[in-house]
Amino acid sequence: MAQFNKYSMQYLKEAKSNTPYVSIDTELGKFQIIGVSNCDNAKEFFEPIVNCLDNLTGLPLGKFHCVFQFDELFHEDSKMILFIFQKLKSLQIDGWDITIDWNLMDNNPYLFKIAEDFEYMIDIKININDLSKINSNILSTFKNKKDLITA
Repeated sequence: MAQFNKYSMQYLKEAKSNTPYVSIDTELGKFQIIGVSNCDNAKEFFEPIVNCLDNLTGLPLGKFHCVFQFDELFHEDSKMILFIFQKLKSLQIDGWDITIDWNLMDNNPYLFKIAEDFEYMIDIKININDLSKINSNILSTFKNKKDLITA
């Protein structure tokens, strides 16, 4: 459900077995798409998100941190994600401070390549983060500490 007022916008869609969790909150400056994206009708699922981003053009300029983290991303859905990236680029051109994190689990080469392709096609900076490496580095740090308390 999208809620609008003069200076802010919120949109929230809970995840299902084949659709991702989506959250847009302009007051917090956050946009997230997380989970499996294998929509029965990708255009129907993602079009409200594209429309929400369109509506940001009338709001005061601000910062927007975007997080994309897919367990799976199917081809038809990736086309709609491309439209989302085009909208983010437009906002950036208009003066918004846009940061994009593309988080990977298990260093998925397919999802890595998609992020690289989007970055090239849209000419927007995407921070590609391999969370499995980050998580293992954190765990290895704790394994070396004798005072780690385990439950």
